[in-house]
Amino acid sequence: MASIARFSGNYDAAELTDPDGDGVPAWQDYILGADPANPGSVLKAGIQRGGSGIVISFPSLSASGLDYAGKTRYYSWETTTNLFGGAWLPVANETNIAGANVTVSFTNSISDRKLYYRVKAMLL
Repeated sequence: MASIARFSGNYDAAELTDPDGDGVPAWQDYILGADPANPGSVLKAGIQRGGSGIVISFPSLSASGLDYAGKTRYYSWETTTNLFGGAWLPVANETNIAGANVTVSFTNSISDRKLYYRVKAMLL
């Protein structure tokens, strides 16, 4: 079992290893609110067809605990039409969403063009 150093709040000195082998460095796991020792602890977005469009959602997490004192976790949706070099653009009215331990979702109207989405997390 890998040992995890307690996060000090100094991102420059944060753990750069990937103890759970999920391809994400430990410091990014902390920002997401994931457990850097558990490869199954990840941010997962869901997608389903709704009555008026496509509903996209994810569980937002508040920044709580000693290591997060005075911090807020924010999420932003981004979209692109091209995964191979297209610019990721913010989704209107779906940025800087404070994590509150609730599911965050929005509905995008159905379109003929292909759209890809991702969620960005920030800890401020």
